[in-house]
Amino acid sequence: MAENLAAGRKESRKESSLLKDALALFVITLVAAAALGFVYELTKDTIAERERQEKEAAYLAVCPGAAQIAEDAGVTAMVGQAEEILAEGGYTGAMINEALLAYDESGEAMGYAINVSSMNGYGGEIALSMGYTADGVLLGIRFTTLDETVGLGARADEDGEGSFKEQFTNRQAQSFTVVKSEASADNEISAISGATVTSEAVVEAVNAGMYFAERMLENNTGGIGQ
Repeated sequence: MAENLAAGRKESRKESSLLKDALALFVITLVAAAALGFVYELTKDTIAERERQEKEAAYLAVCPGAAQIAEDAGVTAMVGQAEEILAEGGYTGAMINEALLAYDESGEAMGYAINVSSMNGYGGEIALSMGYTADGVLLGIRFTTLDETVGLGARADEDGEGSFKEQFTNRQAQSFTVVKSEASADNEISAISGATVTSEAVVEAVNAGMYFAERMLENNTGGIGQ
């Protein structure tokens, strides 16, 4: 009988200890969550502003000569129809994330700044910003999402003369084609060695962005076009 009572008291103390530990863990988790929420509230505006500045810098980098990149109601409306527009061109693996107007120093709209994605990269989504003029010239590209293999697909983001990315600077073509040899035509892009999938995904995104830009030009979207 005494042994049973002792065992019961021991079990009761064990349960009480577990309950205290669980309560302590709950309080610690609650305090940590509150602290994280407080820190987020303090920093969210700063983070949002930094992201805005980085995005604007990316657009200005692909729109040399532009003094300002800004939203336009007509362009935004076209982005809302982008999925259907791209499907008409056969670009079902791409999507337009954003499109803005690029203005020169005199305040005249000179072209579009577009952020476009291909979902067919080796590592998943590849997103890039690109500048496209009213004359149909691709000014350049800059990656905003690139999770490709280091030493292979990641080389797409290398800078400098002869780099993969440099091939998209000041080019004019209806669409580009990836070749595994040295490019010899105006519409050819040399693939990154050992990273054909990445190369094709980048070209898919660029082609989709140019197709979308041409549709906007045809509709005189943003007050520019044919």
